[in-house]
Amino acid sequence: MPFTGRATYDPGAFEGVAEDVSGLVSIISPFETPLLAALGDSQFPATNTLHEWVEDELSPNSLVLGGGIAATGASATVGINGGLARYVQVGALLQAPDASIQAGQTTPELMQITQIVGNTITVTRAFAGTTQAALNSGDSLTVVADAALEGADVTMDTSRSRIRKGNYTMIFKKDVIVSGTVRSVNQLGGISDEWDYQIQKKLRENLRDLEKAVILSRLSGNTLGSASAIRTFAGLLQQINTNNPTAAINLTASTLTAEIKKAWDQGGTDIDLIVCGDKVKNVIDNFNDTRIQVVQGTGEDFRFRNLVSVFECTYGSLPLMLTRWMPPTRYMIVSTQRIAIAPLQGRSFQFEEVARTGDSNKGMLLGEYTLEVRNEAGMVQGRISNP
Repeated sequence: MPFTGRATYDPGAFEGVAEDVSGLVSIISPFETPLLAALGDSQFPATNTLHEWVEDELSPNSLVLGGGIAATGASATVGINGGLARYVQVGALLQAPDASIQAGQTTPELMQITQIVGNTITVTRAFAGTTQAALNSGDSLTVVADAALEGADVTMDTSRSRIRKGNYTMIFKKDVIVSGTVRSVNQLGGISDEWDYQIQKKLRENLRDLEKAVILSRLSGNTLGSASAIRTFAGLLQQINTNNPTAAINLTASTLTAEIKKAWDQGGTDIDLIVCGDKVKNVIDNFNDTRIQVVQGTGEDFRFRNLVSVFECTYGSLPLMLTRWMPPTRYMIVSTQRIAIAPLQGRSFQFEEVARTGDSNKGMLLGEYTLEVRNEAGMVQGRISNP
């Protein structure tokens, strides 16, 4: 009998009959990446596994007292928190907070620095006829200006040192192994080639993992990586440190405005996004609970509206982003202009096929990325205590 290439028990005329299965594969597993979409592509790639950038600051706008000052006395000597005394000059004018204004007065006390020793300043009280007031440790004095005598010599450089900051790259890898048999047989769901299908699926998984890492990842103990230690990068929740209170807050419109003000006070005038966990978003939506609208549409169509998409306050209009990858009770107030997801040059997501071993196609969907967060002091994160 001549060879035909067909099986002995050939189905004959019914060979092309398939099961009644939809031509599409349904996937319920979430893979959306709203934060990646909001941040967009980095302008420049990273060029090393340790990606670094440089940050600089102007002279301070305020000095925080390390001790109290009595209401009396022609002068006072007090320490300054944070080592900032060296960045102002003798002659600088300082203004006490409005909360210290005495009854019958209209302006707070002005003081003038007469001496700076290390991180301690001596000031002349009641400058320009203002009234003295008691000040507490932790009070913030506004630096009005560095004032100098006519013809004064150059005596002190108050320039602040630039700071090198950095983050490591992290490798995102998904393996694909498909046997020759699997590629040849008919697949349910309209899949013509299991190999191509798995490559596309792994790309979605890698993008989802990158989004989660941008929020949640932390530096590993061995940041350089080794044969046994995996290199990871610091995510947003680890990098936003300056405005990161340990205590949860009861979130209201007023307290959210106060949180935004923390970034504004540090120069974060470009903040443009609030990233929310689902419980945080639900609380913000309920800010409108006294102004819920029931709008009648056509016929008997009634729509119940209880949604806040943009939070507007004194410090700007900030869109709200709900993401399932954010812990439910956490929030971040960020500037997307100062956050970049940078690929290591030549290592953005790509598929690399490796040599066959046996009757299988093998490859990996690979990408190496780092997270750059500039001037994190102008951003905020926190958590809420609301139910």
